[in-house]
Amino acid sequence: MPIIPAPKVKYIIFSDLDGTLELSPELNKSIELLEKNNAMLVIISARSVPEVIEMCRRKGIKVGRYVIGDNGGTIYDTEKGEFLKHESMDNEAAKQLLEEFLGIGGKLKEVRFSTGKRHIVQESPEAAAYYRNNMPTFRVLVTNIRESLGQADKVTMISFRTDSPEIIEKMKQFIANLNLPLVFNTQTIAFLKEEGKPNLSIDISPMGTGKDTACEALLNILGNPEFMCAGNDSNDLSMLEYAISQGTAAVLVTGQDTERDKELIAALPGIETVSGSANAFIAEFAHSLSDPMVGSDK
Repeated sequence: MPIIPAPKVKYIIFSDLDGTLELSPELNKSIELLEKNNAMLVIISARSVPEVIEMCRRKGIKVGRYVIGDNGGTIYDTEKGEFLKHESMDNEAAKQLLEEFLGIGGKLKEVRFSTGKRHIVQESPEAAAYYRNNMPTFRVLVTNIRESLGQADKVTMISFRTDSPEIIEKMKQFIANLNLPLVFNTQTIAFLKEEGKPNLSIDISPMGTGKDTACEALLNILGNPEFMCAGNDSNDLSMLEYAISQGTAAVLVTGQDTERDKELIAALPGIETVSGSANAFIAEFAHSLSDPMVGSDK
């Protein structure tokens, strides 16, 4: 991947979206201040790139030049309108995963997959109404999942949601037994639990996909500027570990799931924690670029 000479970026904040950022007017101010100082916020999410862009658009949040989706499987340049990274798996492997999930008690309506460019969900009146009312310009295909896997472009990530820890564990074992070049991430999605929906998720991607590898890839493209990372869930662990290994700031957002927080803090000794969202941390850093006396201990 070629190094992009302009704009010259001095700092990048890689931040997870759900549970980490609050999409608020104050965040826009931080983004503007970062950009004035040759820095940028890069959202890195398990959601597909189009979904991230649509969520920001709906909230009036400025989307930066780069967006990372599918747990690091895709890196998108919003100015050029092209993917700088697009990892994909064999669609036959995705079919095997789907049939196993359904065979052990999973529900078809809790399956989603991404091709990077498009998000595909199982057809239902509920799904159609949700995307029509909440994300009208989002490139989502509400259709028959089984048929779509046979017709879609290469799959970048397939996700299964459930309220059963046993199903998650069985899917992990099945992936291990497949002996295919796949990796998985698990999440506990707080807002789904609040809505009374299945909130345990396992996201399966091609081998080599990860938020850590995506951060490293974009840093290389941009000439290795300084960076820091913020996240809140298990799928952010590799990214936070990468930041720590590089001697830079890593922030864990806590306060939504006590048990998960304990596990992540134990896995990341000495990690800085903030409660609620990373917005205040990002604002403080953005102001420190204009006034070095602000946040000088970062």
